[in-house]
Amino acid sequence: MLRTSFLRAACASVAALMIPNAIAAPTLELRAGQTTVELSTEFLGAVTSLGVSVTPVSGGAIRSRNGKTTAVFPVTNGSVDTGLLRLEVIHSGGLSLRAGDTVVTLSQFNIENVTGGALRLKGIVTANDVIVGEVPLFDLTLTESPSARPSNLLRSDINLGGSLRLAG
Repeated sequence: MLRTSFLRAACASVAALMIPNAIAAPTLELRAGQTTVELSTEFLGAVTSLGVSVTPVSGGAIRSRNGKTTAVFPVTNGSVDTGLLRLEVIHSGGLSLRAGDTVVTLSQFNIENVTGGALRLKGIVTANDVIVGEVPLFDLTLTESPSARPSNLLRSDINLGGSLRLAG
């Protein structure tokens, strides 16, 4: 009996060393909010030089203030695991890119890394009203730790501002 108890205790100790901290950090459920993306002068210059106009669609917005241009997309829902730094943030809105008779729309953005690894931005792409598909648009690199704070029962503010770099 003593040997069995010792064996159980030893197994429990080894298991405790192998399992990450069992105290879970809170998961924040997102129900509203927005994601704001600064559009670089290089991006704006490139699309202008190619004769491409950029306009917001479906609740998105483009704003110019203090010499900076930003695109704003409403958050419809999502989850952020603050312990594992895994998240999924689903958006409405998007951007329409027009050159002549060709219109490409990028919409329904989804930022996620729920299986671990790099953050990825995916979206629905249409060309002249024909769905091309859900396409990975960019890999995102965190350059600082994100922070999250609940501001009321229906919304949480997720601070990724200035901490994402488009990597592809």
